Amino acid sequence: MDSMFGISMNTILIVLVTLLAFSVGISLLVALRNRIIFMLGIRNIPRRVAQTVLIVIGLMLSTVIITAAFTTGDTVDYSITKQTYDLLGHVDTILDGEVASATGASDSSGHSISNEEYQTFLNDVQAAHLPDVDGVAGALLSPVPVIDARTDLSEANVMFAGIDAEREEPFPDIIDAHSGAVLRVGDLAPGEVYLNQEAENKLDAQAGDTLNVYVNGEERPFTVKAIVKNAGITGAVEGQAREGMVASLASVQSIVGTDRLDAILISGKGGVRDLETSRKVETEVDGLIKSTTLGLEISDTKHGLVHDAELISNFMATFFLLLGLFSIGAGLLLIVMIFVMLAAERKSEMGMARAVGTKRLHLVEMFLAEGTGYDLMSALAGVFLGVLVAFGLTTAASAIFSSFGLSFTPHATARSIAISYSLGVVLTFLTVAFSSWRVSNLNIVAAIRDTPENLTANPEAGTFRGYARSLLNAVVVLSFPIGTMLFFLRGSAFAAPKGER
Repeated sequence: MDSMFGISMNTILIVLVTLLAFSVGISLLVALRNRIIFMLGIRNIPRRVAQTVLIVIGLMLSTVIITAAFTTGDTVDYSITKQTYDLLGHVDTILDGEVASATGASDSSGHSISNEEYQTFLNDVQAAHLPDVDGVAGALLSPVPVIDARTDLSEANVMFAGIDAEREEPFPDIIDAHSGAVLRVGDLAPGEVYLNQEAENKLDAQAGDTLNVYVNGEERPFTVKAIVKNAGITGAVEGQAREGMVASLASVQSIVGTDRLDAILISGKGGVRDLETSRKVETEVDGLIKSTTLGLEISDTKHGLVHDAELISNFMATFFLLLGLFSIGAGLLLIVMIFVMLAAERKSEMGMARAVGTKRLHLVEMFLAEGTGYDLMSALAGVFLGVLVAFGLTTAASAIFSSFGLSFTPHATARSIAISYSLGVVLTFLTVAFSSWRVSNLNIVAAIRDTPENLTANPEAGTFRGYARSLLNAVVVLSFPIGTMLFFLRGSAFAAPKGER
């Protein structure tokens, strides 16, 4: 996940780490400036273990929600982009034919590409010497019904993929599922195919099985030479059919009875995850197409599909974070309540401290030192628990949606964990600082005697003005979650960047 609310995650990390250093620095400054006050504050942490555990559990609520949201975004981003990389492999750009021909006349063949157009494009690429293009290969995809003669299991929609055997070298994506060796369609004998893992599972097939393929009502037998991993060029085409098998382009064209292609695959000189090269390849190929009269167009690009996957992950993380704002707000109110209760418990202690000469600032520093200790521990526990919660949710979601071909691999990046921890510490620290200032305001005599402070009756109680003030207080309490949600939603947090809309 690279952005949140349209802001780079790297920028968010830098800002939050800076705020984290500032928050911890204040506590260190208290320790250096007045060591006795600092020690008086943190001594309560080890002295009351049960109380410390309860406080840490209460304080970590916000961090758990934040961490779970970021980890969910990381998991969705990693899972969907991994699926994109696995399907595309070394394919960076995919071309298909335009619906209308170059002359503007209707083309009854739809988006298909003729062999003449394919050969012309190959010559144009060779003449243009595109610096980032590593290879070009034609592909044909045809869904066919298949029956395994050994198991007698059938599948009505197996994608039969044909790849140009003479130009498959830059596309080493036909990988043996058992040995991991790179296979070539050029090594297939007539009547042999590679079957992908998804089709293997559906047909309970194995190497050596005979597959009866039905094309135009005619049965054609094929022998499975090897089981290969799911990939786009092995028939696992996203949005069409996951079950597939692959042979040479010439063989599939002969079987289907056509001399046309469905797509032209283009590989860049970078690696599978080199999106910068993928962008350069798209620019170079687009310029070449515009300089010719060929009826070709770019249908998909690797960096575009990965960008779409990242938008989905950003949406998921933002969605969970926005839903969690009310819980985060409740967690912050819980922090205030915890410190008010701590102050009530130590009222006599605080009164005696003020009576012997300490100032209100010293009480603030004592509570701030103690609160920072709780803060650092609760944020650490919250991050750990938040990751576990996110992993549990995504594992359950993967089990639910596995029947739809969608699976999630639990994944968390160090950057998201650092952001979650920093944000949890900073939010809690700010609330602790406010609470410390609030509870340090006490009547010394009443505190020493542990008696209620003399409070004058509120003259506005029961009046319209009093009700209005209570309503205003409620609005202030709810302003954090509601205001934050409206602020981010107004900026179209889920929309694509302007240049890609």
